[in-house]
Amino acid sequence: MCIVIVLSILVPVHMFARYVFLTSDVGSSDYTTYKTKEDMLNGSLLQSLICNDEGIYTCANCTYATPLKNNLLRHYRVVHSEDRPYICSVCFRSFSLKQSLKIHFRTHTGERPFVCKKCHKTFIQKCHLNAHICQKR
Repeated sequence: MCIVIVLSILVPVHMFARYVFLTSDVGSSDYTTYKTKEDMLNGSLLQSLICNDEGIYTCANCTYATPLKNNLLRHYRVVHSEDRPYICSVCFRSFSLKQSLKIHFRTHTGERPFVCKKCHKTFIQKCHLNAHICQKR
């Protein structure tokens, strides 16, 4: 098991409009600067990962586990963060992921890009097409 021990201090550096994340790994000291507080929080999340010998990264807040760091970051944004920066310009609904807003926006435009090859029924999301195909078999 590889464990990274991270001590963090959030220091807003007003003069440079940056955030500094001070880390203290076993045997070393270092720091990283980030442009925004969100970047700093995302960076500290990735730096505080615990992975097992198989390279599985586990969420510190729940039982979610994945072999990819980016999947853990996405999980954190969707499940544990209240930050929803992507806002629909039509109905003002907010989303934590840009892709979620893109899919939602299709409800306003009427775009249905996924088509069943057998019956030509259209869908907003590919997963809905896949579910439809499974039911048709």
